[in-house]
Amino acid sequence: MSRNVKRDSTKDLILVIGAFAGVIIIAVVLTLFFRSIAATQSTGQGNFVTNLLGLVPPPEVVPNELPMQEAYAACRARVISEAGSNLMSTRFDNRSSRYNASNREYIIFLNVYMRPTDRGGETMELWSRCNVSAVTAQITEFRLNSDAGFFGLFTM
Repeated sequence: MSRNVKRDSTKDLILVIGAFAGVIIIAVVLTLFFRSIAATQSTGQGNFVTNLLGLVPPPEVVPNELPMQEAYAACRARVISEAGSNLMSTRFDNRSSRYNASNREYIIFLNVYMRPTDRGGETMELWSRCNVSAVTAQITEFRLNSDAGFFGLFTM
């Protein structure tokens, strides 16, 4: 009879250890589940299974925006190509130049100084406006204008 009692107590011990391990496993799984739900709600990515397995898709990669110096360099190169050999100098207008976040572009203004077209004439002062993509550094809009003329309507 002592042998049966010993077997019964061993079975009971195994049953208690198994139940205890089951409770711990259920607690860990529920903790992971609720953590996953909280992470999904805060980031808006994935679901419980994808978060649990580590299959959350990477966030969308947005190209880095270029610094304003690169936009200035692109605009200045365009002014040099448009003005040709008459160009004397350019000056960055930092009071007007700015970044347009909604279009992800820089609006660059340059003061442009050109040689006079006739001998003894005055240096021509022009201004240039370039809209430059902050992602690709491509010029999307370009103007090279003079303030002279009938209300500034005459452009070069």
